[in-house]
Amino acid sequence: MNKKQLHEYIKGSLESGEELRIQMQMADMAGDEKLLEMLDSEFNDMNPEPGLDIRRPLAGIKKQLGFKNAHRMVTGAIRVFVCICALACIPLSVLLVMKTQPAEAVSWQQTFVPEGERAEVVLPDGSIFSLNGGSSIIYPDKFYGDCRKVFVEGQVYAKVSPDASKPFYLCSAESEVKVLGTRFEFKNYKGSEHAELMLLEGKVDYTAVGTARQTVSLCPGDMMVYDKTNHKISLSRFNPESYATLDKYRSFYFMNITLKDIANELQASFGVPIYITDASAAGRRYFALFTNGESLDEILSTIGKDDRLKVSRTGTGYNISLKKSIPYNNNKNSPE
Repeated sequence: MNKKQLHEYIKGSLESGEELRIQMQMADMAGDEKLLEMLDSEFNDMNPEPGLDIRRPLAGIKKQLGFKNAHRMVTGAIRVFVCICALACIPLSVLLVMKTQPAEAVSWQQTFVPEGERAEVVLPDGSIFSLNGGSSIIYPDKFYGDCRKVFVEGQVYAKVSPDASKPFYLCSAESEVKVLGTRFEFKNYKGSEHAELMLLEGKVDYTAVGTARQTVSLCPGDMMVYDKTNHKISLSRFNPESYATLDKYRSFYFMNITLKDIANELQASFGVPIYITDASAAGRRYFALFTNGESLDEILSTIGKDDRLKVSRTGTGYNISLKKSIPYNNNKNSPE
């Protein structure tokens, strides 16, 4: 990893696969003076907004990466894993989540599922994670210490093995889920405006770690949506017995979700590009359930029944626009 790669990672401009590679390299470089020098250089090059002091967040990042007093290394074996999230006090996005482990004993495993595919991962404790397309999970080959922690991006259905003495943590951008033993579905794609959690069995605590920490406890049948734009958490109810889980079905539950996030999820699930060409269309919200194995054509045809939207096929995928078009090129679901 070089300075340019670190800069692009902190900016959040890398693809998921490259992000994960940089994350693993940073984990391996925990406590390395070369990494410290690159961090110092990166933060020295920042131009913070007037009145913002980046010294404290930089000191915290260095501490979590295994450094003490700026240029002295902390003794002892420290393993660090890095996830993207928002640091409210600087105009960049980065979150460093530390996991103290015996360095020589831990090997981090990574699974990334391409768009249009699905996969199942069995963790060292027997927990089972089903991953949708465009999703990834990173976990250790063995859980040490007094907790179990994994890092997720995208959509997963989890069956977590119970262990009251060692709680389970799922970490994702701006989100953390604390679990004791349960079944749930979690959704948080890169670039999405929402994180979603549906609890089928057991109990979880969801914490939004954006500009201010917010924690809510969920019971079976609770559905939580965290809006990353306004930082609000909303709760609703569903029937767990009739819920079609990701490990068995390709089903979609859109509960007051923007068309942008719907398009991202459908593209990840079916592996077909979906381009939104209008700003107003991207921000429109929908309530919709698709639980009978509907095809992408059928889903988009249903969404297209909205009198203001136009859905059309392209050579490589689909275009979604308003019938009166407003030029829009500010999200990844736009044609090049």
